[in-house]
Order: sequence, then structure tokens, then C-alpha cells
Amino acid sequence: MGLSRRGRVWHFVKRVPREYEHLDPRRPVRISLKTESETIARAKALAVQEELFAYWAALAAGRRPEARAHYDAAVKLARARGVEYRTAGELAAGPLGDLVERLERLSRRGELGNAAIVAAELGGVEAPVLPLSETLEIFLEGTRDRLAKKSPDQVRRWENPRRRAVANLIAVLGDKPLAELTREDALAYRNWWTERLRATGQRSNTANKDFAALNDVLGTVAEWKRIGGGRPFSGLRFSERDARTRPPFSADWIRSRVLAPGALDNLNDQARDVLLVMVETGLRPSEIVNLRAEDIVLEDQVPHLRVAADGSREFKSAASRRDVPLIGVSLEAARRHPGGFPRYRDQAAGWSAVANKFLRVGGLLETSAHVVYSLRHSFQDRLTAAEVPERIQADLMGHAIARPRYGVGPSLAQKRKWIEAISVSL
Repeated sequence: MGLSRRGRVWHFVKRVPREYEHLDPRRPVRISLKTESETIARAKALAVQEELFAYWAALAAGRRPEARAHYDAAVKLARARGVEYRTAGELAAGPLGDLVERLERLSRRGELGNAAIVAAELGGVEAPVLPLSETLEIFLEGTRDRLAKKSPDQVRRWENPRRRAVANLIAVLGDKPLAELTREDALAYRNWWTERLRATGQRSNTANKDFAALNDVLGTVAEWKRIGGGRPFSGLRFSERDARTRPPFSADWIRSRVLAPGALDNLNDQARDVLLVMVETGLRPSEIVNLRAEDIVLEDQVPHLRVAADGSREFKSAASRRDVPLIGVSLEAARRHPGGFPRYRDQAAGWSAVANKFLRVGGLLETSAHVVYSLRHSFQDRLTAAEVPERIQADLMGHAIARPRYGVGPSLAQKRKWIEAISVSL
């Protein structure tokens, strides 16, 4: 994997492997990563490389558009005529009465001479072989409704695990037909993950996400195409006893190290102030970087942020929509950026990469297990330690609660009182 710079923008550069040279004429492959940050570019390059190998695997498998179009047309015609399409083999293996009924109906209507109708009703078109490399394209095309409310970055983060999982599976098993995928294949793939986890030290949750993605993609496509055995990865999850949670920063650490004079001076101004907004609000990075000018309400008796869906991205839950007061360093940061943080809009992962590297290199992480997101965990822990009422905690954190939400909830002034009580910058 290589990176090169053209002007100020980073590009991914990769030589086409010899076995794919006859399929891909690019010499070499060069893809713009659309960022000036080397850190962000390296993070993006990993996903681009995985997608590229999946693309080459798909080319090597070959495309059969004519066969698929012929089969799909027969299925649609059968459905339009009120019958379920079955191949000739399926009809022969099924109840004899079904086959006889179809023949008699065609005879009564004088349609036995119509080749297209006969093929649709009597299964004259065999289902084309569907290799694993083609399942992802079919899945993504058929699940566009799931992505309707997601932003481009959210779409990317939703698609990439599925692309990566299919590419991993092909790398281990080869690009075999979906219909031939067996439980034994799934167990072999699990064994591959077992060795990979042992060798890399990755968490078992990484493999479990891979299994979930494969079940989603392959299972969904198998149901659409009436192919049996599309969910062989069910029940193969690893134990997650090794799951690690992000530890919170202690209040003393934030005050004495993160907020120490000059500690954040070498961080670019927008990245620094996104971090500072997080300190006294506990907002998620994605919520801060996507704030618009109208969401930053400074000329109010209680200056605050409006975390509200604008239709350009999907929210984690309805409870995420909320108003959060601004105080201390968070208020100062918002005043410096009344129009928001355009450099990182829809790029929360990019901001996190920049902020985490800065904190790590600068010795501002309390332990090796801490990350910048630990600021949100710290905010929650401080709320808990102060015995803030459950309803106010949920309204500040954007969490759902296990009981109905009656009334309008706590006022901004009430919320501000509790934030001031747990502040690390006042």
C-alpha cells in the first residue's frame, strides 16, 4: 500500500497484481483520498485497499449479465402471471399436481407456443451461478432504503465492514458460488479468524462484526434469490469476555493536563475546539463536527447547542436530539466557531484520528487505554458521581431511558446548573 501527494491532496497508489493485469489496465491504480491530512489518508487507504481487492476478485470471477438478465426476466414474467417461478428441476422434484396444473393452464389459454411464457411458467431458465463477489453489489443495490437518511460518511462506515467481510471471505474460501456455501465453510472461516485473533491480538468483537456483516449480506441476497443456506455464520460468535470499554479521564487529569495552558496550542484550531466543546458537554464527536450555525445558539439567556437532525445524516436514536448548555471552555470554543467546524463536517473519524494522535504524542492520554472519546465517558461519570437525576443525565447524554418521557423535561437553566456542578473548567 502506498501514499503519494499531488499538490496538497493525498492519493492511494497500488500496483495491479500480476494475476489481475489482464483485467485492470491501470498502471498503477491511483485514487484520490480527498484529504490533506496524512493521518486521515492512511486511515482511508486501508478501506480503499480492501475495496480494490474485492473489485479485482469480482473481475476475476467474471460477470454474466446476459444470463442474469434472462433469469430475472423469467421470474418477473412468472410473478406478473400470478405464479412463483421455479426452475424445471424444482418443478420435477416438487408435487406432480403443480406441474400438471401449469401445463393445463397454458394449454387452456393456447400459450404452449409462446416460448417466453412457457419458460416463465415451466422453469425453462436455469438460475445463474451467483459467486460471492457479486453478492455485495446486489445487496447494496437492494438496500438503498437503509441508507436514505445517512450522510456520505455514515454510508461509508456502514458499507465498509460489509465490503471488508466479503473480501475476507473470498480471500479465505475463494470466490465460490453462494449456493455452494456450507456450514463447513463457515467453520473453516471461523478457524481462520481464530488464528488471526491469536496472531494480531485483535478483540473477538472484530470477528463477530465480520460474521454479522456476512449474515446480513449473504443471508439477505440468498432470500432474495431463493438460494438456501445463506446464513451459515449464525451461532459462530466468539465470546466477548475480552471486550474493552473506554476508560474515562479523571477530572484531575483533564484540569491539570488536557486543559493546562498551552497543552493544545499545536493542535489545529478547529480540532482543538471540537475537543474543548466535548469537555463540558459530553457530546459525541459526530454531533459536534456536524453542528450548523443555527445549532450554535450564543445570543440566549442560556447559550447552548441544538443537537437536532437536519435531514443530511441519521441519528443514533430519537433521544440524541437535545439541547445542551454551554459553559466554561466549551462556551469559549463555540464562540470562536459560531458557524461550526466545516473542516471536519461529516468527518468525525478523521477528527478522532487527528485528536488521538495529538494526545498520544503529547503525552496527554491518562493511560494507553484512553482515547479522545474518553472525554464523553468522563462527562457521564461526573454526572453519576454528582448524583444527577436520571432524566437529566439521559437528556444531557442523549440516551434513551427505560420509562416513558412525560412532560417537556428539564429546562436549559436546570441543565446548566448540573453541568456547572460537575465542571472541570470553571
